[in-house]
Amino acid sequence: MRKSILSLVVFILIASITFASSDTLIDSRIEINDVLIFNKSIIEESDSRHNEIIKNKNLIITYKEKEITIHWGTTDTVDISNYTFAYTLEGFDKRWCYTDEHTATYTNLDPGQYRFRLKWAKDEIWTNTPVYLDIRIIPLFWQTWWSRILPLFIIFGLFIIIIIIRLKKKRKKMIEN
Repeated sequence: MRKSILSLVVFILIASITFASSDTLIDSRIEINDVLIFNKSIIEESDSRHNEIIKNKNLIITYKEKEITIHWGTTDTVDISNYTFAYTLEGFDKRWCYTDEHTATYTNLDPGQYRFRLKWAKDEIWTNTPVYLDIRIIPLFWQTWWSRILPLFIIFGLFIIIIIIRLKKKRKKMIEN
């Protein structure tokens, strides 16, 4: 009796692990593993920058680095040649792009915040949790909000200075009279 209960518990554990892992393995196989800026790998450029992308899913680039290519792949030994991929760059793409390739390239991105999302399907079953990468392109200083407001403050300040100077001249004339 004890052996059969133990066998049943082991069977239930193995079955639940198999059932639970079949869904999570589909979701955990694909990762963004490299980003190229003007066809130069970030891995070659800096390990810390690459780690920032892989661990924190965050990429910060300057306005000069507007051409990026995102590579994805698997960390397992699973063959993903029969997978279908769909990706979108929120803030740029209007819809999902479907491909069998493992890369996406974007050129002439305007400064701002973007989110790259990647999902995939095997045997037409799509993953529930897409992989993402937040991308921030830092603008030139004259493209920032504060540089657009600064001239207004300067004009307002000059206007105030002109009013103060005129008031002082009027006071001086009144005192002299």
